[in-house]
Amino acid sequence: MLELIHRNPEQAWTLESLGEKVGMSRATVARQFHKTVGMPPLAYIANWRMMKAHHLAKHSGLSFEEVAELAGFSSARSLSKAFQRKYGYTPSQLRKGLEEKTTG
Repeated sequence: MLELIHRNPEQAWTLESLGEKVGMSRATVARQFHKTVGMPPLAYIANWRMMKAHHLAKHSGLSFEEVAELAGFSSARSLSKAFQRKYGYTPSQLRKGLEEKTTG
């Protein structure tokens, strides 16, 4: 399951779609995933998407729209809002801070 999530974070994952891919019921997916990973699958997916988006925003020259798409967000705006909630700054502020460190 983790491999599916990691390779395809842009997929609109649900317990049902994960279960279909691995041949388990939704309840079994939720139970097994939580037992193995230590958190519910949808929480893990949200966290993985944020980590991927942060990495792409920091280490690539991709537009924020491209970062959002690759990380599974519906738009650059939704990515920016989620980024702000999780990290306390937007992807633009992250890049601006990195630019200031390299030029300052």
